[in-house]
This record gives sequence, C-alpha cells and structure tokens, in this order.
Amino acid sequence: MTVTTGSEVATGSNLFTVTAGTPVVLSLNPASGAQGTAPTGVVITGRFTHFTSGTPSVTFSNPGVTASAIVVTDATHLTATLTITRPRPWAPAT
Repeated sequence: MTVTTGSEVATGSNLFTVTAGTPVVLSLNPASGAQGTAPTGVVITGRFTHFTSGTPSVTFSNPGVTASAIVVTDATHLTATLTITRPRPWAPAT
C-alpha cells in the first residue's frame, strides 16, 4: 500500500489481507406463506454466494416446507416453488 500526503510518500507491504466472505442467505421474498399453499417465484437472495445451475438444492428446518422448480438466475439469486403442507389433525386419544 502507498500513502501520499503532499510531497511525502510512505509504503508498506503485507499489511492488509482480503478474505473471502462467508456465504449467507440474506432474504426470501415473499418471507411467509400460508399452510396448504404452494407459492411460486419465491426469490432467495444470497451474499458472497456463487449459485450455479448444476443441481441446486433448497431445504428448510421445517419439514413441512419443501422447495422445487429451483432456477438459478445469477450468482446471488435463485427462484423456487415452495410447498407448505398443512399439519395433520391430531387423532383423538384412545
């Protein structure tokens, strides 16, 4: 690096390191959906991601939400159809 102030020039080397960012999901749009529906065109936005068209996969911690028809639009965006299942009704205790 070089710092110049007026006629003075100061240099240094190996003083600053650039690292790769950690890939994270920033948002889903829409961010919610009703049980028993299958919203299409849900946009997932990432940061420091490198989404590729190969075989993308999207999973949720809630087993009642699944993704299909995943399309990578660029390195930080993809779209998907979500299926949000209704919970099973409770059976009466016997």
